[in-house]
Amino acid sequence: MPLCEYCSNEILTVRQNSKFCSKECRNKKLLEKYHAEKHLKKEKKHISDINCLNCQQLMKSVLPHKKYCCKGCQRKYLNKQLGFEKYDDENLNNNVRGAMNEMIVCADLIRKGFEVFKALTNNSCDMAILMKKVLYRVEVTTGNIYCKNGRVHMPMKDKNKHDILAVVLKNGSIVYTPTIESIKCQI
Repeated sequence: MPLCEYCSNEILTVRQNSKFCSKECRNKKLLEKYHAEKHLKKEKKHISDINCLNCQQLMKSVLPHKKYCCKGCQRKYLNKQLGFEKYDDENLNNNVRGAMNEMIVCADLIRKGFEVFKALTNNSCDMAILMKKVLYRVEVTTGNIYCKNGRVHMPMKDKNKHDILAVVLKNGSIVYTPTIESIKCQI
């Protein structure tokens, strides 16, 4: 009589090629085989030490293409590579940064001779400016300079809600579209 491959008991079946005495023994043997193969695969994986490209932190990985310890490091590294200028204080939330940029634009426009009227609600534009009885709507946004070609990168804005777009760059300078000089020439 043949013996069960799992428990070594005698196999009491009519079939001659049976390897197990019961379904339970067959399932247990298959489970053992599965776990043994899984363990073998883990041992075959090469675990390598990699330094994060941004913070240089040492990390272990089975992924040969892994370059960063986290998404934050990936974003910071890619921003450096693309040449995006950064604020000194990255801990400001977007609302505070937006309010600060609106105040920077207000001060700049007052310095350039415009009367500035700040919006109290967020319905249309951020402010209005007046010079020689002509009123313009101004929208303020934050942008970056792409260093490789000098172009300004900014979020898209609805052109119907403003006459002038003021882009405050992360270095503190302001780019107006259309330019303030062209607006003064029209008046």
